[in-house]
Amino acid sequence: MKTGKFFTFSVLVLAIAALAWAGDTPWFDMKNCDVCKAFSSKPGLTEHMNRADYKTSNGAMIVIAVPNEYKSAFKMAESDCHMVFDKANAGEKVTLDGYCSTFNQLAKDGAKVETFNTPAGEITLITSTDPTLAKRIQEFSQRTTDEWSKMHADMTTSKMPPTKK
Repeated sequence: MKTGKFFTFSVLVLAIAALAWAGDTPWFDMKNCDVCKAFSSKPGLTEHMNRADYKTSNGAMIVIAVPNEYKSAFKMAESDCHMVFDKANAGEKVTLDGYCSTFNQLAKDGAKVETFNTPAGEITLITSTDPTLAKRIQEFSQRTTDEWSKMHADMTTSKMPPTKK
């Protein structure tokens, strides 16, 4: 009987997670997410950030590079970003988009997050020895790649002058 209750509970948790994943919250919300505002409030930073996500055998690697003229803005945004996550993890009310809430949840669920500063930006490893969590990290990485490409393309084309006919 306990197995049946556990199974029902597990299905319910997965259903709630799926709804949250596919919910109305945008994956990246540069205007309303308290973390992402740290980046979008720095003029030109987000548009000039180069980001690539790579799946690894036990999770994912995020590589971010910024041009020299945006490095100080990037470091300030990173510091602000960590302060918002600290507030969220302390129970304070913060607004997070799909990306930031999922990233934070992966860490809460046991994913190991390691960030390394590089001359061009940073590299972050998100990993787990638990195969189920590692798969969730890889799915997160793929969705982030897809959504970042769309958002970055929209940013670039919205700033381009209209073409003449």
